[in-house]
Amino acid sequence: MRIRMLVATCMLLTLGAVAQGAPEDEESLRDPRNILFEGVQSFDVSQLQKRLALDIDVQVAGHPKNPLPDFLKTLEDALVAGYRNSGFPNARAAARFDSKRQRVVARVDEGPRYRCFQVRVSGLAADESSALIAYLTTDAQSVHSIPASGKAPRRPAMFRDTRIERTSGSQ
Repeated sequence: MRIRMLVATCMLLTLGAVAQGAPEDEESLRDPRNILFEGVQSFDVSQLQKRLALDIDVQVAGHPKNPLPDFLKTLEDALVAGYRNSGFPNARAAARFDSKRQRVVARVDEGPRYRCFQVRVSGLAADESSALIAYLTTDAQSVHSIPASGKAPRRPAMFRDTRIERTSGSQ
């Protein structure tokens, strides 16, 4: 009789926790492969999942012992940073736990995407113009990698004090 009461009590407590929105499995809940994305148009969801799985901040925040709200905030920050890095300066993200689906839902508002195409410079000598164009159009990955010399690439000396502004150029 006592065993039945104990089992019944455990079942009621478990059902009560699920009904209140407590996730069933904290680890799988925070797995980027299980996140439900809404509003994603420019990327394949699997691309986002792979990038989030490799993001160290998302991995740390996704540990089951860390609070779920901290994970959701980190997820939002990682999504916004990734979108901004891909040409979406006005991107926004909101992550929440959906108790009905027992999943994390990430809603993305991409906003307009801006891309840089051909660069034209006027008002400079030809060598200065070509140096500036080369600097502005260098692949971002190679600009941020450190060459064998150990010195990071820098803005050409003639442009160090120059203010560079972006003009409109929406997709």
